[in-house]
Amino acid sequence: MKKLIINPEFGMAGDMLSAALISAGVPESPLIEVMKSAASLLGFCKINVKREQRGKATGVSLRISLDEHIHGIEIPRAREYLKKTFLDYGIKGEYKDFAYRALTILGQAEQKVHAEKAMGVHHHHTPHLHEAQDIIIDLAGAAFGLQELDIHVSSVLCLSPVCVGGGKITFSHGTLDIPAPATAQIIEDYAIPFKKGPVEYELFTPTGAAILAALKPEYVKRDTYRNTLSGQEIIAGTGFGSLNISGEETGGPNALYIFLMDTRV
Repeated sequence: MKKLIINPEFGMAGDMLSAALISAGVPESPLIEVMKSAASLLGFCKINVKREQRGKATGVSLRISLDEHIHGIEIPRAREYLKKTFLDYGIKGEYKDFAYRALTILGQAEQKVHAEKAMGVHHHHTPHLHEAQDIIIDLAGAAFGLQELDIHVSSVLCLSPVCVGGGKITFSHGTLDIPAPATAQIIEDYAIPFKKGPVEYELFTPTGAAILAALKPEYVKRDTYRNTLSGQEIIAGTGFGSLNISGEETGGPNALYIFLMDTRV
């Protein structure tokens, strides 16, 4: 099996992980088929894969167009959609467990945020997901890609701190500071090391945070550990995000970097 090392120095979102897994060697067509199949349970989906270079980095980006007819669903229903996809495509064991765990983490964070924002009144209801189609796509793609590359999900490293961006974001809860409330809740609940910046945009999304928390990584200092990668036999993957930010602003593009090491060596 392979050990996964994640470097979210310039962001992490669900689609960026799927893109990075393609960059690292997951066959493009079957992964996209899985993502589109999962999305089709909620509406139309079109996914284009683009291999590109941004600055000195070469990687993959996913252009996802959605036309969902169901915008928000409860966690049990989302779980059923994932279950169908996992059965259809043979996603098993620790990989499906990881996706279910990420779904639960995100749902619980959303529930806490809604409770806190409801004018001080705590509503006890079933966790509800907004942008459900995006989330199901991202979790199905991540689970399939991790399984395809034979990655040891219980032995993940994350180079820290995670850069979350800065500024403000406007969405259903209003205009709020970055990190978004659900992201901030996951950071707090799962003790994710983070820092603001290096740009005034959202770099760390709620789904990205839920995926990272669900992987239960060991967090290691980025500058210290990165030196140990030099000279080792690794497979690298780069997944680009949607932000058009230059390396002059950040030191690098909006990209999630992953590295795979063979644990048998």
